[in-house]
Amino acid sequence: VLRALAEAQVDPAGAVLSAPMLGLHPTWLPTALLRLIGRVMVTLGDPRRPAWDAGEHPGAAADLRARLLTHDAARYADEVWWRAARPELVMGGGSWGWIERAAASIAGLAQRGVLERITTPVLLLATRADRLVSWPAIRAAAARLPHAELVAFGDEAGHELLREADPVRDRVLAAIDGFLARVAEQGAEG
Repeated sequence: VLRALAEAQVDPAGAVLSAPMLGLHPTWLPTALLRLIGRVMVTLGDPRRPAWDAGEHPGAAADLRARLLTHDAARYADEVWWRAARPELVMGGGSWGWIERAAASIAGLAQRGVLERITTPVLLLATRADRLVSWPAIRAAAARLPHAELVAFGDEAGHELLREADPVRDRVLAAIDGFLARVAEQGAEG
């Protein structure tokens, strides 16, 4: 969504981003190095081959996967049910081609002036405890966006904020409702 805004491909009244992929884990690995590794691996074979075995996170066993995503066992169980009911929808781990393209996208947005020229109001929802996308990168992007609001969560929230336990999910939905109301009000005034 941020790339589409930065590239002037869309012009919405506002945008809501939940755990945007503005950096990846491990956060100590520079994006340029991650992209270089991805390029090398793509040239060595099929870019569609998995960069890790399964799931969203390298080395994530099934129980760890649930903890990465949500603290709500029922909402995670719903995903497990859908995986069994519709196996054709199951996503595996990221491919080396995906790693290279993701790093390229992240690097493009990190360039000076790119986020700064986005005039659309943007709500960013993220957790400091995210182990899939980079909290520091999200916080830095929010500071660079001229019309950004950042709603931060802590250890009470996993990556998938809209599938979290009700106390977190209720805060997320309230933040989205408030943001959209402000955006609509600004649109009516303009």
